[in-house]
Amino acid sequence: MTNKQENFILWLDDELSSRNWSDYRLAKHAGISHSVLSKARSGTLPKWDACLAIAKALGFNPVLIFEKAGLLPPTLEKMSWNDTKRDRVGRAKAFSGWLTEQLEARGWSHSELSRRSRLSASVIDKVVACNSRPGIRFMEGVAGAFRISIHEVLFLWEGGEFGAWLTYDLANLSKGEQALVLDYIGFLRFRRGKENNNRE
Repeated sequence: MTNKQENFILWLDDELSSRNWSDYRLAKHAGISHSVLSKARSGTLPKWDACLAIAKALGFNPVLIFEKAGLLPPTLEKMSWNDTKRDRVGRAKAFSGWLTEQLEARGWSHSELSRRSRLSASVIDKVVACNSRPGIRFMEGVAGAFRISIHEVLFLWEGGEFGAWLTYDLANLSKGEQALVLDYIGFLRFRRGKENNNRE
């Protein structure tokens, strides 16, 4: 058994122990076959859909489970999901600079980008002023307006590493796994929209 497999089992044991759960109880709450956990204990770690189900059952961000099961590439595992404020500000400034250059090159105002991208002008203003991080919907809108690939925009935002990983890995997933990832992104968008509406 590899270190990754042993670490997954140790982590799983700790989580189940803290809840006083058995493998059977986790399988029931996750809606997966008990054999998925039995196989994990013998060295075959769960795949994307099982990890997502385990994450939901345990109340974790699925990314954590994907990492524990070794589904994310090493470069992504090394990235901090709680990146420092300095890193976020640096990326926001770089992205704002790129966006401003693109607008100037086209002779567009924020209002024109808003019209072409169907994004709110106030959201565009906030991103350009580095007062808001661009979400996936924002990046899709910008990519559509500029007639470039969403992957190019993601690549710019994440300094290349995350965008490159996302592009590569999404393309290499099965159609079912791609649908799962896209459904999850849709869920996150819906939840974020609901949270924003509740704040207003």
